[in-house]
Amino acid sequence: MSERGQHRVRIFTLFLVFLMVAACSGQSETEQTLVAENQVLGTQIADVRATATVEADRVLITLEHAQTEARHVDDQNVNLVATLVARGTSTETIGGITPGAVIALPTQPAAQDPGPAVTQEALVQDASPVAGAAPTAAATATVVGPPVLSNIVTASSVDNNDCALDVTSTFPSNTERIYVVAVAANLQPGSTVVTSRWQQEGAEVISYDFTPDFSEGCLWFFMDQSDVTFTPGNWSVSLEINGGPVGAPVPFTIVDAG
Repeated sequence: MSERGQHRVRIFTLFLVFLMVAACSGQSETEQTLVAENQVLGTQIADVRATATVEADRVLITLEHAQTEARHVDDQNVNLVATLVARGTSTETIGGITPGAVIALPTQPAAQDPGPAVTQEALVQDASPVAGAAPTAAATATVVGPPVLSNIVTASSVDNNDCALDVTSTFPSNTERIYVVAVAANLQPGSTVVTSRWQQEGAEVISYDFTPDFSEGCLWFFMDQSDVTFTPGNWSVSLEINGGPVGAPVPFTIVDAG
C-alpha cells in the first residue's frame, strides 16, 4: 500500500476510535463528530509539518506550500475548538492541539560589508614669513604617478588656500614681494624637493628650496626686497622637482616705480 493510502487508513481508524470513545462518554452525536474532527485535524497538522520539515531541505517552493497548508489547518482547528468550547465540551475531552510555529524559510546570507571607503585627510599648514617657504592647504592622498607642478604663474599675493591672487607678469620696482605659484600633485611628503630659481636677464640671482609635507595643493615661493634688489628689466623664474626642471621659465618684468 502506498504512503498516502496508509495515511488515509490511519486517519480513518483514529476517526472511528474517537467516535467510540465519545459515544461511551455520553456526548451528543454532533459533539462527538466535532471532537473526532479536531483530533483528525491535529494529526493532519503534525503530518503537514513533518512533510514541510523534510521538504524544506529539498525544495523551498514545496516548503512554502506546506506552510500554507499548515496555516490553513491551524485556522480550521482553532475554529473547531472554539465551537466545541462554546457548546460546553470539556477541554480535556478535546485534547487541545496547540498550533505550532510556522517553519521559517532559509534566508539569503547578508552581503558582506565592503568596509569604509578610503578618504583623504586635509592637512593645513600655517603661512611662514620666510622667503622660499611655501605653505599650502593639501591632502595626504595616496601618491599615484610622478610628482607634478602645473599652472605656474607669477602674482603679487596669495589667498588663504595658498593659491595665486592678483596674477600678473609686471611688477613695479617698489613691490614688496613677487610670488611664483604652482599647483602640486603626487608629491612625496617629506622627500620631494621643489626649487625655485630667479633670473635677471638670463643670469640667476637667487634660489630657494622647499620640501613639502603634503602631496597635493598650491605651493609658492616669493622673492623679497630684503634679499634682492628689484632692478627694472626682464626677469624669469623656473621651478624644479628633485633637481629636474619643470616646463619653461616663466617670464615677468620689473618696471621703474617712478
